[in-house]
Amino acid sequence: NLQNYDDRLLQKIYIQKTKRREDILILGSSRSLQIRAYYFPGQTFFNHGVGGASLEDYVATYELYRQQNLFPSRVILGLDPWVLNLSNGQFRWKTLEKEFYSFINLVGLKNHTHEGFSKQMPAMKLIELFSIKYFKESIRTILSKPTKYYSTLDSFPSEGGKLFDGSNVLSSKIRR
Repeated sequence: NLQNYDDRLLQKIYIQKTKRREDILILGSSRSLQIRAYYFPGQTFFNHGVGGASLEDYVATYELYRQQNLFPSRVILGLDPWVLNLSNGQFRWKTLEKEFYSFINLVGLKNHTHEGFSKQMPAMKLIELFSIKYFKESIRTILSKPTKYYSTLDSFPSEGGKLFDGSNVLSSKIRR
C-alpha cells in the first residue's frame, strides 16, 4: 500500500545497508515484482524491480552491489519492450545517476546519448510534480484513512504489499 515513493531510492538504501551477498538478483520493471524467493528454494534472493525500469536502472543497481563487493551468483533481467529502447522516455533512473555513470566510467564507455537528456531532467521532474494525476493522488491520500503499516508472516496478505524479498503481492481483490 505504499504509493508515491521513489522505489529506486529504496533499492539504494537497501543495498547500502545489506551485508548479505545474494545468490539471485532480479532486475526488472514492476512486471518482474511478482517473482518471489520461493521460486528459488535454498538460495538467497532479492527482487530489485522498479516501476518503468530501464537499462540504466539495471547498470546502476548492479554498480551499488559492486561498490559493496557483494557480487551475486546470478542476475535475472526482466526485458520489457522498452528496456532496450534508447528513446524510451524514462528518466526515473536519474535517482541512481551517480551509480550509473560510475559503472560506465569504470568499464570505459562513453555515453553521449544521455547528456542532452540530463539537461531536460529538472523540467521533467517539475512538470510531473504539478501534474493533474499527481494532484488527484495527493488529494485522495489526504482524504483517505491513515495507513497502518505492519509486519506479517503471511505470504499473501489480503491488502497486498511489499514483501521481505523485494517482491510485491497483489491485494486479494486483484488476485481473484
